[in-house]
Amino acid sequence: MAKRRQFRAWISAAASTAATLVLCGAAAGAEHATAPSAPSSRFTRPVAPNEARLLKAEEDTALAVADSAAHDMEVLAHTVPEHRLARSELASLHAIRPLVQRRQQLRQTFIRLGAKPVTVAVATSSKPATGKGLGSSGPIGSAAGGDGQAALLAATHQMQETQMSFNLQYLQLQGAMTRTPGAAGAISDIVKTKHETVKNSIGNIR
Repeated sequence: MAKRRQFRAWISAAASTAATLVLCGAAAGAEHATAPSAPSSRFTRPVAPNEARLLKAEEDTALAVADSAAHDMEVLAHTVPEHRLARSELASLHAIRPLVQRRQQLRQTFIRLGAKPVTVAVATSSKPATGKGLGSSGPIGSAAGGDGQAALLAATHQMQETQMSFNLQYLQLQGAMTRTPGAAGAISDIVKTKHETVKNSIGNIR
C-alpha cells in the first residue's frame, strides 16, 4: 500500500510539472504573438538622390491636400463638435509638418554620409520596401568608418525618434473623431469626408 501511495504521488507530481511547462510555453507564445516587429517606413530609409526628391514631392503633396481639407473643415463647421474637430485636425497637422520636414533633412543626411540606398516603391504600394534597413550589415556597415559611422548612427537614431513622434501624432489624428465630445450626430457628412481626406493623406506618408 505504501509503495502504491508513493507511486500515485509521483504520478501526480509529474502531471503537475508537465501542466506547468505547457502553460509557460503557451504564455511565452502568446507574448511573442502580441509583440510583432513593426515594419520600417519607406520614408525613413536611405535612398538615392532622385528617389529622395520623389519622396519629398509625395510628402509635400500629401501635406498640402491634408492642410486644404482641414481648412475646409474649419469653413464648413457649424456645430461646436465640428469646430472642435477642425481645430484638432489643424493642430495635428501643425505638429506633423515639422516632423515630415525633419525626415526629409535626415534622408539628405543619409545621402551626404554615404549610406547605402534602399530601393523603395514611391506611391505605388503600401507594402514596406525590401532591404536590410538600418542594421549593421546595411547602410551603416557600408558607410565610411570612424566619424562617418558615428554620424550615421546618430542620424539613424534621430530618424527613428522622428518617426515615433510622427506615428503618435497620426494616432491622435486618426482618433480625433471619436475623442470629439458630442460628435455623434453633430458632424455633417461633408465634414466627415474632409476628416477622412486629412487622415488618409497623412496615412499615405507614414
